Amino acid sequence: MTPAGLTQRFVAAFLDSVVIGSVQFVLTVLIFLALAGGAGMVRAALVLSLLVGLVGGAMYYALMESSSRRGTLGKIAVGIEVTDMDGFKLDFSEALWRHLGRLVSIMTLGLGFLMAGWSEQGLALHDRMSATRVVLKEEVFEEEE
Repeated sequence: MTPAGLTQRFVAAFLDSVVIGSVQFVLTVLIFLALAGGAGMVRAALVLSLLVGLVGGAMYYALMESSSRRGTLGKIAVGIEVTDMDGFKLDFSEALWRHLGRLVSIMTLGLGFLMAGWSEQGLALHDRMSATRVVLKEEVFEEEE
């Protein structure tokens, strides 16, 4: 399995942030229109918007990466997929764990992501934590039925 390059992963992440950011913006506007009737409601709308964004982002990554497409819209667009270490599709809990690991990569000020660039296997911190990898699409094994 050929690891995805750091540039491919970066472009995929950028595209995913555009998708998630656009949906989050629309949902935030709708939440504010529905709830922001007074000063106390603005705070509630902010908190609700944040929670919707966190849960929505986690569901986007976990559902897309555990689907038959094996990747988010950004990954699909650049031709890369997420697999387990043996090249097979993730289940939902593995994909959710991978996303939670991505939060740790963020907390390292991005160094967790950059690890993929200097790792011989192309593994970022969250890949190591979740025993997953991002590979070029054409080299992913098909699961036997």
